[in-house]
Amino acid sequence: MSTDVPRLLLVTPGFHGYGRSIAEAFARRAAECSRLTDRALAAVRELRSERLVVIKGDALDDRFWEETARIPRILWLYDDLHRQDYTTAFLREVGPVVDFAESETAALRAAGVDALCVPDAFDPHRARTFSWRRPSFRTSREVPLERAYQLHADGAAGIAIHGLQNGHAMRTFEIPGTGGVQLVDREDVTRYYDIGTEVALWRDLDELAELGRLALTDRARGESLRAAGRARTLAKHTFDHRIQEVDSPWP
Repeated sequence: MSTDVPRLLLVTPGFHGYGRSIAEAFARRAAECSRLTDRALAAVRELRSERLVVIKGDALDDRFWEETARIPRILWLYDDLHRQDYTTAFLREVGPVVDFAESETAALRAAGVDALCVPDAFDPHRARTFSWRRPSFRTSREVPLERAYQLHADGAAGIAIHGLQNGHAMRTFEIPGTGGVQLVDREDVTRYYDIGTEVALWRDLDELAELGRLALTDRARGESLRAAGRARTLAKHTFDHRIQEVDSPWP
């Protein structure tokens, strides 16, 4: 690899392996990228990184942030801000902050934080690890991400419930990305998908029940949603697309 490529350290939690997806997307963008969730400070010292991307990072203590203050860094938050233990004063000082929700990004900017909105995404490279046939399956509360991808593709439809979540979760992009039929509860999904042709919108339980019935009985409609939703996701909403946005705030 060319020596003029900045050495990038990515510090990430292990949740569902999203750090791996993000790291591999950075690598495809020609960055030398190392992933570490433990011994982060030791990694910073050993690798002498020239750039630093921290995913969530709320488990890191003050020593990490103080020692890395000299390195250009980005804090990437792909979950609701209120779930993470950060003060506004800290976010003003840490460096550019990437947030997954437009409303949170606007609030951060209003508070003087250098914030950029980058939505969540789908990793098609991990989706390649499963077959596309439709076997019977047992359900469980938590499954590995690759298995979750297969469940999205296998089922008649996948229900995306956001509730009070501020931004669109990974599932917004993973369900159609795997070729699943997405039944989503957020009207602002129109920023990413066309309602009725790429995803289906429900506003109450009666609408959800009707969409579920259609998913079970109207195969042609389902296949059309699968194909269109997957095509849009691969064209616009993968981690490779998001990395292009995350790379923009570097000084």
